Amino acid sequence: MATVGELVSDSAQRVAIRCTGRPVLEIPASFANVVERRDHPHETVFEVSDDTRLGEVIAWLIGHQVELRAVTPQRATLEELFMATAAQSALGRTAAGRVA
Repeated sequence: MATVGELVSDSAQRVAIRCTGRPVLEIPASFANVVERRDHPHETVFEVSDDTRLGEVIAWLIGHQVELRAVTPQRATLEELFMATAAQSALGRTAAGRVA
């Protein structure tokens, strides 16, 4: 059984990149599973789910003259951590049940 501290330290770090305005920009296929875009009235937020690719995403945005306002790490909620742990546990039980 993992502690809350272990769950938090083991979780992947998401990062929100807040940008001024609503840039006319399509997320390239190479970032399709890594970057999610959310448009708001006065800003756009690109959420990066794999922090190891953060530099690439920032370089791509800057290369397209997008004005960055903030780059903020996002911690998973306890509910998200619990659900991810429960899903991994269920997968482990299913995989163990298939091994004969």
